Amino acid sequence: MRQKIDKSSGFTLIEVLIAAVILTFGLLAMATFLGSLVSKNSGNERRTMATLIAQDKVEDLRGLALKNDISSADNSTDTVTTQAGTFNRAWTIVEDFVGLSDEVTVVVTWDGTSQGATQYTLRTLIND
Repeated sequence: MRQKIDKSSGFTLIEVLIAAVILTFGLLAMATFLGSLVSKNSGNERRTMATLIAQDKVEDLRGLALKNDISSADNSTDTVTTQAGTFNRAWTIVEDFVGLSDEVTVVVTWDGTSQGATQYTLRTLIND
């Protein structure tokens, strides 16, 4: 006795190909998303580091202001190298006309590779 073959079970070749194409597009979209995520994370790390570098300089100047006049530290630059990259830091100090406080501006710049040079500016007042 011959067994009857049931042709309605299983997948056809076209169904398998369509599923493979859909899966491929999904994986490509996921890879693109992950690449973008890594790039944005690197940029955020540099912005965070630039903020910390600027705050560090403001704290140094605030400590210097407790000891003596900080106008001697005006208009200077330096370079800070971290694991996130190399940052150039410049600061200016403007004394108010009454002489009670100083406005400190710290600008941190770094090479944003594909975006070009990027910068972060921090302004604050330091009481004399």
